[in-house]
Amino acid sequence: MRKIRLTKGSLFEVSQQVGKRYLLELDVDRLLAPVYEGAGLIPLKSSYGGWESMEIKGHSLGHYLSALATMYSETEDVLLKERLDYIVATLKRLQREDGYVGGFPSQPFDQAFSGDFHVDNFSLSHYWVPWYSIHKIHAGLLDCYLLLHHEEALEILMKLADWTVKHSASMTDEQFQRMLICEYGGMNEIFAQLYDVTNKEDYLYLAKRFTQLAIIEPLMNEIDDLQGKHANTQIPKVLGVAKLYEVTKEPQYFIAVKFFFDTVVNRRSYVIGGNSTSEHFGASCTEVLSREAAETCNTYNMMKLAEYLYRWTKDSCYMDYYERALYNHILASQDPETGCKIYFTSTYPGHFKVYGTKEDSFWCCTGTGMENPGRYTRAIYARDKEALYVNLFIASTYTDEKLSLTIDTAFPISEQVKIHINQALKSEQTLNIRVPSWVKSPVQVVYNDQVFEQLEAGYISVTAVFNEGDEIFITLPMSLYEYVSMDDEHKIAIMYGPIVLAAQLGCENFPEEDIVSNHLSLMTHPIIRVPKLVTESTCIDEWVSLVDQERLMFKTAPIGQPGEVSFILKPFYAIHHERYSIYLFRYTPQEYETMSDELLTRDEMLFDSTVDTVKTGEQQSEVEHHFKSIDSYAGYLADVNMWWRDARGIDGMFSYEMKVLKEESMSLLVSYYGLNGALLEVVDWTFDILINDQLLIRETLQGTKIPEVVDISYQIPSALLRDLEVDEDGFATILVTFKNTSSESFVGGVLEVRTIKACCYCS
Repeated sequence: MRKIRLTKGSLFEVSQQVGKRYLLELDVDRLLAPVYEGAGLIPLKSSYGGWESMEIKGHSLGHYLSALATMYSETEDVLLKERLDYIVATLKRLQREDGYVGGFPSQPFDQAFSGDFHVDNFSLSHYWVPWYSIHKIHAGLLDCYLLLHHEEALEILMKLADWTVKHSASMTDEQFQRMLICEYGGMNEIFAQLYDVTNKEDYLYLAKRFTQLAIIEPLMNEIDDLQGKHANTQIPKVLGVAKLYEVTKEPQYFIAVKFFFDTVVNRRSYVIGGNSTSEHFGASCTEVLSREAAETCNTYNMMKLAEYLYRWTKDSCYMDYYERALYNHILASQDPETGCKIYFTSTYPGHFKVYGTKEDSFWCCTGTGMENPGRYTRAIYARDKEALYVNLFIASTYTDEKLSLTIDTAFPISEQVKIHINQALKSEQTLNIRVPSWVKSPVQVVYNDQVFEQLEAGYISVTAVFNEGDEIFITLPMSLYEYVSMDDEHKIAIMYGPIVLAAQLGCENFPEEDIVSNHLSLMTHPIIRVPKLVTESTCIDEWVSLVDQERLMFKTAPIGQPGEVSFILKPFYAIHHERYSIYLFRYTPQEYETMSDELLTRDEMLFDSTVDTVKTGEQQSEVEHHFKSIDSYAGYLADVNMWWRDARGIDGMFSYEMKVLKEESMSLLVSYYGLNGALLEVVDWTFDILINDQLLIRETLQGTKIPEVVDISYQIPSALLRDLEVDEDGFATILVTFKNTSSESFVGGVLEVRTIKACCYCS
């Protein structure tokens, strides 16, 4: 048995303690409430709100189980183990005789098993992602077994798995693959892991069956078909393929995993290590600045994928990514005061982090956010028969049957690292010390007056018969440098070693509260304009200087224009409850002088007038706006990098609940795709738009024959808003419905719907 413990008071240990406190503040019976309801029983306490009151409920319990197992394995706090045992015992008591246990009744699965079922990207048998939700309970039980050898948890899990084996057996391969259109989490990974534990062939069969060929086969052929796809739907599927490679050694699985990782990390990730915009992969080699960027779940899962690839190859490039993502995204995603988690990590200049509440914000990223603080030690060390690898320079102690050592460091505040040998067998052993790719001059390792130096990324090996009290001294040369974005040479981030330094921008026009139940509610909060960097110098040390080593704070020269502004730069992980910019724009004086009036994106032009926005076809945006539909379909258009939604047939419709300002003159701004008419000339695009079930307009679309976004504004009569109630934030809510007019007509296709202040909007 090996043990890794974070050094008390160190950067990650302090964050881990905040995460542990967050776990202990949650009410176990409220998390268990959906499982009682799923069993047809009255819960001991009411369920939490937000997602735990929706069809996805129960997923948070699974994450919580994983978090308890991980955190207990790290801290051995008995309060965590008591909660874990209580949950497992309750699940065992509530599990049906046939094996089913979950946060909702088994109806969506029963319907799917029949072979006759409704499915779309996020709905199976008209339930919101049931396999995704129940996957978290599978994963929580498995973590209890893998980390704590909890036999009762494995027993419950195998009964649940056998329920799937039995009831899915009658499905044809075509029906099974059709079922996988709906997001299903990492069910293939669970069954591959169960096969690894039990050697039961039924589980391996289902692991392969739960692998969606439409996604994985292009990856096996090294085809990048990711643009427009929901990012974190795909990553767990690839994690399942990774586990399939481990248990089968079939080479096509390795090819798919490596190609996917390289494509996402090197062509679709931000400087902080996160990826996706509005939860979707964009075009290759772009870093779109967005308030809805870098979903935290994605990074949690990409780091798991990096662990697989590193385990197989021992290539330090995977630890380079892991380190970047750990410091700059995962560590940055937890409020250091409350332990609350963030969903999106905004990359939009001048925006801020939005945290979830502890009562109503049980998002997917809340769940993985519960787990993250207990996972901080996972990649610090790696062990094989030949060597112990030191991959991350995090203050900690490692102990196994051969060696015990302590990493003593204040990294990244300091570039000095000391490894102290606490105990060692009297035999020759090897320590492999990682040389990061970000160093600009050689890493130096000193042991027993012998000096090792290396600039090339990889490892410095120290082989010796270590003795108690031996010390190894490491110097990691830290320096400032620019990260240049993939899509614009002027868009940069400022780095110090692996650390992203963000501009600290204060609280101008800041919301009264940034811990909110709805993570999208502050996406239209007023923005600020961030000055541009204007300098002739190509040497960053000439215009950025260190001002506080203890807090790793830097300051730019007054080169921000307009206004000769100086920026304070600090680690992004340390910025909370204020505005920031991860990316800055740098120009030469000549470029700045010849720039035309600032070219704003469509989103920026509409921002000041927008009250609420629905991005049609995008899961989270639609869920948060209480989307309802009949005979409605969605798809992706690469031409404009947006999703569309339409409706077909006499009953075809879709609707959203949207915010308005009752005392303002309001309009509905609907965005359509210009090629509608050219692509579908025989279709009659005539449909009704209704506000609170009252007709606003009967619209007939004509295609522009140009691949563009076409915005049409519809004035909302004040009479439709007069009697609406206003919430505590001053917003009223309207129901916006798009409804078909005949069996021969189509509704849409709609790309986006906004409520806007009509007096501010200029078409």
